[in-house]
Amino acid sequence: MLALEQRRAVLQIELESLAQQLNQLSSQLFDNAAPAATPRAASVAAPAKRSKRGQLKEQIHAALNKAGALGVKVKELAAAIGTKPVNVHSWFHSALKTDKSITKIRGGHYRLKSAAGSIEPTVETKPVQAKAPGKKRKGSKRGQVTANILAELKAAGSAGITVSDLSKKLGASYKNVYIWFATTGKKQTGLKKIAPATYRLAA
Repeated sequence: MLALEQRRAVLQIELESLAQQLNQLSSQLFDNAAPAATPRAASVAAPAKRSKRGQLKEQIHAALNKAGALGVKVKELAAAIGTKPVNVHSWFHSALKTDKSITKIRGGHYRLKSAAGSIEPTVETKPVQAKAPGKKRKGSKRGQVTANILAELKAAGSAGITVSDLSKKLGASYKNVYIWFATTGKKQTGLKKIAPATYRLAA
């Protein structure tokens, strides 16, 4: 049951990513249909070119090649290429099934297999061992995660809080927090989604 819920959450992430791409395409079509744009309008429309098919793949592969054996983290990569972490997470989730040149080091951290070399044990094993004790200590009580998230939602008030900001405040994985909202969060009274990946607690 939990596996199905997690799978559904991942699919929801992918759906949001597709929705964002559709919005970008709609915006681009609207801009193209508009009267002759001023220089300022042209500069605003320029970023829409990033939605070009295959552009995200090229940017991610370029970053992976540059990073080598150290690999890239989803949050840092998303910030560098000017997109949302959920888009990069979704891309890697699909790419791992078809692109055998990419490997997952750990949650939200990827590299090219050809760049492994002799540094592979250090990159893959050491960080996991360093993080494991902290995770066990922090998540030993199942209800503690829910309590922490609800506390931050209460503190955010009617403005709500994004999954990205919440994961930073809690020091938790973006994907884990997103899955919480898609599973456990749905059972919380008064919890409302007010925008993509943004939630608040009703007063």
